[in-house]
Amino acid sequence: MIENEKSESRILLLLKTEGAQSIEDISKILLISKEAVRLQMLKLGAKGEIQSELVKNKVGRPTKRWVLTDKAYRFFHDAHAELTVQMISTIKEELGEDVMEKLIFSREKSTKQRYEVELKKAKSLKDKIKRLAELRSIDGYMASFEKVPGGYLLSENHCPICFAASACQGFCRSELELFKDLLGEGFTIERQSHILAGAKSCVYKITEA
Repeated sequence: MIENEKSESRILLLLKTEGAQSIEDISKILLISKEAVRLQMLKLGAKGEIQSELVKNKVGRPTKRWVLTDKAYRFFHDAHAELTVQMISTIKEELGEDVMEKLIFSREKSTKQRYEVELKKAKSLKDKIKRLAELRSIDGYMASFEKVPGGYLLSENHCPICFAASACQGFCRSELELFKDLLGEGFTIERQSHILAGAKSCVYKITEA
């Protein structure tokens, strides 16, 4: 029983730190047999702690990968969350909203500069969105994208700054502005769902203007 609980915890931690994984990936990384992984995934799925998604491959059939649900995040206590909220509140109260906005702008500017270097290599809108999704995943947003009629959907399945964004909506506004600046003129982008509004992910619709 203890061993099973240990395996479940290891799987949850892997999905938290590395994002979506297939059963084969989990088996190789954790050195657990595929059969044992499948059994644990069935248990975690029954408890509503993980869910599957199909990821398109360049060749062959889509691959089923597993991600955490909101329910699973109770296992990952964020010791910094309360401190972050307190710091934001203090900055607003002691230094004013203008200083908070400057900090958000500085963060957006730094992220934009870092992303622009990578996005310059993209030769098409699809390549640009794909690379943006990869960069966001590296930063902890568990991002993915898909082609839809009229454009693309960019989804962020996790928000590593959720507590900060809850305390200050400027972070979410800054994120949308960041995407607009990175894509440039000729494209429109709108947020269709929002984690802070209760959705399971933040989804952005990108179309050519």
